Amino acid sequence: LEGKLHGDGFNAEMHMDNENVFLMGHSAGSHVIVEYLKHHCNKVKGQILFSPVDGFDPFGLVDMFAITPGEYLNYDTPSLVIMTGLDNTPGSNIIGGATPSCAPDELSNTRFYNAMPGNTWLINATAYGHGDCLDELYYNAMTLIHFCGTNKDEDRVTYRSYISGEIVYFMNAILYGNCDELMYIEDPAMMTVDATVMKKESTTGSGWECGMPAYCN
Repeated sequence: LEGKLHGDGFNAEMHMDNENVFLMGHSAGSHVIVEYLKHHCNKVKGQILFSPVDGFDPFGLVDMFAITPGEYLNYDTPSLVIMTGLDNTPGSNIIGGATPSCAPDELSNTRFYNAMPGNTWLINATAYGHGDCLDELYYNAMTLIHFCGTNKDEDRVTYRSYISGEIVYFMNAILYGNCDELMYIEDPAMMTVDATVMKKESTTGSGWECGMPAYCN
């Protein structure tokens, strides 16, 4: 994979670190990440769940969930949950209140935050929508079919830069102990878009603090 990336134009100084792995998923991809970590920590040092959605379908009809509300998950690793203020907004109201959003409240975001037993941060980019991170071709397709709620007046270039920055700050703090970078995921005043933040410490008694080795148990 590293050789292919270099062949595709990645900087030759870029090398993959297979000993320190962070897993990231968007939307229902986060369901896959959580389900995997319930069975295998391996070399994972943290997880990033981006507008996470649990289950198989937005109606919650198929009983295929990674999380049981009211219960903690059986693994503990530093976690960053990023959500958007329009996650729970349907892309259209063609069938009225029966139209599901791309990330219904009862299946997304705080469902994951509440289930994490380890140190967890939740950031809400309040003005943006579930698919606002997409490349232009896919974003235009999403808006054409009114699949997810969005606000076309918002600056998506700034938003995409903000998301990538939050991920880098989180990984630098967790893996390398760059604790001064935590301000960028804990203080909304340091963020480039309007946001709110929630944070909780581990409930497992791990006593983990920034600067200590990253882990997954």
